Amino acid sequence: MTARPALRALAAGALAAGVFVACTLDWDVRPDPAPAQDGAPGVRDAPSADVEAAVNRDASPPVPDASECPALSADVVKTLAAARTCTFQVGECEATVKNECKCDVVIAQPDAQATTNYVGAVTALLKAGCSPACKPCGSTVGRACIAQGGPMAACYPAPAP
Repeated sequence: MTARPALRALAAGALAAGVFVACTLDWDVRPDPAPAQDGAPGVRDAPSADVEAAVNRDASPPVPDASECPALSADVVKTLAAARTCTFQVGECEATVKNECKCDVVIAQPDAQATTNYVGAVTALLKAGCSPACKPCGSTVGRACIAQGGPMAACYPAPAP
């Protein structure tokens, strides 16, 4: 009857030794099942440029400096007003560009400097990571140059307020 506790102790000791050996094994020392690019088994390659590019591309964008957003938004409003300013000429108010909410807005002339300035202001706002307050896009049907009182006129329909 004394042999049974001795067998239990021996079995427990063997199990503990097996667990110890398994836990201390350096799994990285053994060769990889697939050969490396140069054909040498067990050699781990450095990350490729594609992997590094993917890691950098997938990194979260930098947090915008919220102090820049009000000034950038004001510039978008100011440059849009200039891009919509028209003079009742034939061909005005027939083109559209995308605003910061990806909606079409009617502009006076697509190749005018005012339009280029507006598109640049929208791009700067979005690149800075600012979040514009967007509403559903309105229709651009019925485009016209409409007097604003005095000598000022603007292309309509105007973007949704």
